[in-house]
Amino acid sequence: MRNKKENIALIGMPGSGKSTVGKILADRLGYEFYDTDELIEKTSGKSIAEIFEEGETVFRLMEASVCEELSKDFGKVISTGGGVAKSRENMEVLRQGSLVIFLERDIESIARDIDFSIRPLLKDGIISLKKLHEERVDLYRQYSHITVDANCSKEETVKKIITITQEREYENTCD
Repeated sequence: MRNKKENIALIGMPGSGKSTVGKILADRLGYEFYDTDELIEKTSGKSIAEIFEEGETVFRLMEASVCEELSKDFGKVISTGGGVAKSRENMEVLRQGSLVIFLERDIESIARDIDFSIRPLLKDGIISLKKLHEERVDLYRQYSHITVDANCSKEETVKKIITITQEREYENTCD
């Protein structure tokens, strides 16, 4: 890692494993774990679906606030919402103090694993998922420092991330 206490921010499609992988990763690294969607729900007292009923813009403003707050200090694994990459400002804030990792997973695997009924932007099922992927995949690639293939078990994904971060830490040491 570039800085031992640097945050790790996980980005990717809904259902790519950001929260599950993030919790395991934080535990392994001794970091604190934060899920932006959970923080938004906690601070607003509303579910993500209820917030989206007020409009996606309302949700994105809350998301920006949470990203900014989480970026104020270090030693965190941050699981972001799938749409965080839609905001250049959010991504710039996250990239300043975080190693941003795109968890890339194929659409068919995601579709098998998620409950479409609890995801406001995926109410049309796999059609919505494919559309979101088309809209966002280039943004995930653009804003991430590293892309990790997450088409394996969560444990394997965590191992890949730890290996990559250790290699980066080694590359940035002086002899």
